[in-house]
Amino acid sequence: MGPPCSGRTTLSRDLCAKYGFVHISTVEILRDFINKKGKLSSLVGDCIKKGDLSNLIIFILLMFLTVPDEIIVTLLNERLMKKDCIIQGFVLDGFPKNLSQIQSLEDLRVHPNFIFFLEGNEEVLMERLKDGKVESLVPRIVRWKEVLKIFESTPKYSNLIFKINFLCESKNILEKVSFHLENS
Repeated sequence: MGPPCSGRTTLSRDLCAKYGFVHISTVEILRDFINKKGKLSSLVGDCIKKGDLSNLIIFILLMFLTVPDEIIVTLLNERLMKKDCIIQGFVLDGFPKNLSQIQSLEDLRVHPNFIFFLEGNEEVLMERLKDGKVESLVPRIVRWKEVLKIFESTPKYSNLIFKINFLCESKNILEKVSFHLENS
């Protein structure tokens, strides 16, 4: 977990490559769902005002559009029930993002073994943001801090949190996380 531009997707993918886990990203799940027109497509379609959109436009909409938690949780549950997740284990990239999604972990029967939170200098995050939308970054940073506080104040999660400075090189971040995975 961590704010945008902190390297959480890179870390998630690196962990999956190293240990054979399945990478689970809600943005990718939503994008795939929209492209496949699955059973909840009408609900998602309403969220994006319907239409035949290219992957680029869908990605931009998903980044700035609030998709109802019910849709996210339903799609995530469908993905987590697939055989590869059950057999190999998985890394959730950027989920949960709010209190409702944290509470849905129980409904999804997801019991994290570890929660890695990437943190660091917020000014660096703003420098890393390439499209100049700094004003969109600030509320997202605040949201991640709130999620971290909820996890820290919840006894069953508080001892699972490991904070990692995202200013390290990605290989060093992977080494730190790997140390915790292999020695806990």
